[in-house]
Amino acid sequence: MKNYTVKNVILYGIGGRIKRLYFRIYELFFSKIEIDRSLLNQFNLKETTDLLKSSYNNLELQPSDNKKYFDTQLSWVGADKFLKDNPLYLYPPNLAVIDFLIKNIKKESNLLDYGCGLSNLIIYLRKIGFNNSFGYDDFSQIKKETIEKFLEKFNISNILLSKEEVLSFKSNIITCICYYWQMIDKDIINKELNNPNLEYILLDYYYAPRHIKGFKIVGVYKNLLIIFKRK
Repeated sequence: MKNYTVKNVILYGIGGRIKRLYFRIYELFFSKIEIDRSLLNQFNLKETTDLLKSSYNNLELQPSDNKKYFDTQLSWVGADKFLKDNPLYLYPPNLAVIDFLIKNIKKESNLLDYGCGLSNLIIYLRKIGFNNSFGYDDFSQIKKETIEKFLEKFNISNILLSKEEVLSFKSNIITCICYYWQMIDKDIINKELNNPNLEYILLDYYYAPRHIKGFKIVGVYKNLLIIFKRK
């Protein structure tokens, strides 16, 4: 997604600290949701995880691709600060996404991941059985061609939607991880807020807003994920 300006870093940095204080207070009123690792045991994900690691380490980049951006995200995979003993090759909030979906969402539901990047989350979701999972990115950090070539290793294609396709896609659940919800294309935000099919918005704990029009917070994965549900 788009690079951060100095203004945005200051605005969202200070605002983020205040917002996370609110989330700490919210945690007093919501039952704390824990990741149930046993749920993952029913799926054979080790092979996928190993392939993700090797494919990323051998990723063929184009000159404009920002590998440092993804290295930074993936450096948190094994960070105890977020999640101890992360079993998957995912930025930790995405593991909370998977946990929530397995527990609460039908596999035939339409899911759209905003700021999908290399689509690691979608690769896992497809493996688990959420076959209507798609991604959207503005390709400011990595070219579409790089992502598509990466996905070929997993026999996955046609999961990256254009803006036009997103605007007509009937999402049931959307996610936005490691990116600010407010900085998504305004046309897309308006479409989703007025989408009667949309039930849940799952947002990164460190990037989520305090409120979203027409939605309410119904759950928190500490330091990982905020669950918004349509009112």
